[in-house]
Amino acid sequence: MPRIKPILFVVAIAAAGSAVLFVTTEDSKNQILRSHTVPINYSPALALTQGTSINKAEPEDLKVQVASLQDQVDKLTRENTELRRFKTESVSVTNKSVTSKTEGTDENSSETEDAFSKSVKALASRAAELNQQFQKRPGQDIPELQMLNEGQWLSLAKNANLDTEDGIRAALSDVRKQAKQNFSQMIWGAVAKYSAANNGQSPTDPALLQPYFETPVDAAVLERYQLVPPGSIPSLNPLGSFILSEKAPVDREYDTHFYIGTSGYQQYSVNRTGPNSDPDTLWINR
Repeated sequence: MPRIKPILFVVAIAAAGSAVLFVTTEDSKNQILRSHTVPINYSPALALTQGTSINKAEPEDLKVQVASLQDQVDKLTRENTELRRFKTESVSVTNKSVTSKTEGTDENSSETEDAFSKSVKALASRAAELNQQFQKRPGQDIPELQMLNEGQWLSLAKNANLDTEDGIRAALSDVRKQAKQNFSQMIWGAVAKYSAANNGQSPTDPALLQPYFETPVDAAVLERYQLVPPGSIPSLNPLGSFILSEKAPVDREYDTHFYIGTSGYQQYSVNRTGPNSDPDTLWINR
């Protein structure tokens, strides 16, 4: 900031009777006001017109006052410079802290995401291995497998034991069971639509249901089932008047026998150590 010249300051006093000095910083929110007022009764022009002499000591006093004001200006300038430096350093430290925290969060997030991705990929690979077991064992798959979704494959693969032959056979049976459960849920709607279109009558052949599925079903799926005559198996009566039964097991030692009706389904697992509760005792030997 340029220094204030005494002669200009005296002229300003003579013209206005008082002088007010404003010192501002670059920060508009921290405006600092400093003022100095010269006695109003001092007027060199008035003194000359009245024929009085000017006190020789008064200009010296003004010089002292101007010097004092200049010192104040210099002091405020130094303080403002220090304040700006402090603010700049504070902002820098804050930015570094925020950046450090953000980078740490991104790094942890990246590590977590990487671990999650690896887990998902490993599970997907295991699901593919489970699916390949059907290709290695012809006759173990069923057309209902097309009704499984990706989430079900992943869940079944997670719990599957693919290290032993017995474990693989049990795992394949679990996959078939889930697929048959999916199909059973589709049957109910198809039977209802068939009955509505045929004066309340039930189909006399599973194949007649094919046009009534909301999601298309391959004819090979319906060929695996046969009708159970109404009332022929009393324990199945809760399933309704229309009941389908699997014709034969796929794996006699690990399979489940499904009965599907309009009110739900029942399943009976094979008991390798003795008879099970399946009402059709001959089914296991078909």
